[in-house]
Amino acid sequence: ERPKTVTGTITYKGTATPVVGANVNAWPFTPGGFGGSAATDGSGLYTITLPASAGKYGMNLNPAGADWSYNEPQFEISFINDGTVESQTVNFQVTKATATITGTVTRDGAPVTEGNINAWSTNGPGGGGNAQVISGGYTMRVPAGSFNVGFWSPDQTLSAGQAAVVIADGQTITQNFVVKAKTAHLTGRIIDGSGTPISGVRMNAFCMAPGASGVQNGPQ
Repeated sequence: ERPKTVTGTITYKGTATPVVGANVNAWPFTPGGFGGSAATDGSGLYTITLPASAGKYGMNLNPAGADWSYNEPQFEISFINDGTVESQTVNFQVTKATATITGTVTRDGAPVTEGNINAWSTNGPGGGGNAQVISGGYTMRVPAGSFNVGFWSPDQTLSAGQAAVVIADGQTITQNFVVKAKTAHLTGRIIDGSGTPISGVRMNAFCMAPGASGVQNGPQ
């Protein structure tokens, strides 16, 4: 029995127009717990069924749709941690994406055939778009705003950096990327407050777009 459910609708901001096929995710704050996800139907309605032992959950929309974006922190809900039947309603509104970022992705003059281009809003979590690189090109829809746009490759020895893009409603901007092999290396040690080495920690390095700040505040 799984008697905890979350239902709601997703609409375009400022309208009652439903968003069809949007993916809603719910994940537990308890380590090892189970979450759920669901896509909206033709009326913009979704229902997620959660375990009977549900506690506190975070919710968000991911990934962005072909013509919309979502730029809000995760929404938090809580259920009584027992077998009681409970249901909560969480509605979302998304921003219509009317601007277009397009371009080419090349390496040594040849088209790159795999990878993704991602755009992150500089004003908060999410809020951008993503597109698959196909035959050395990509096109994505985003809302008006300021974005850091970057290339991701399944080959982690390759990189193309990031670009800062400011775009208005209805505008199309071309942003090309040139992929290069990573030749620099960062090394170091991770220790706790007493100086004892910590094992099993994964480190990540992100290229900052020109003019971007090295400090970010927001949900962690």
